[in-house]
Amino acid sequence: MDETHLQLQNITILLGENPTSGALIIKPMLRESFGDTINIIEVDTVASAQHAITSGGIDIILLDFDLIDSQQTKSIESIR
Repeated sequence: MDETHLQLQNITILLGENPTSGALIIKPMLRESFGDTINIIEVDTVASAQHAITSGGIDIILLDFDLIDSQQTKSIESIR
């Protein structure tokens, strides 16, 4: 059976994870799935994520609730 691979080109993913958590797993998984056709921007705080989003060019946002300055759902609302 043929596998279907999602073809993404020039996609920028904002990855917000604590260095000791899922980032070590998620980033390689993204690279394995999509190769070098995606750009991953890594941040470790909600403030850094907000700055990156404000700068523009982010297509997908993956943020951990446990970022050092996270206020859980309030952080999501402020980013939204």
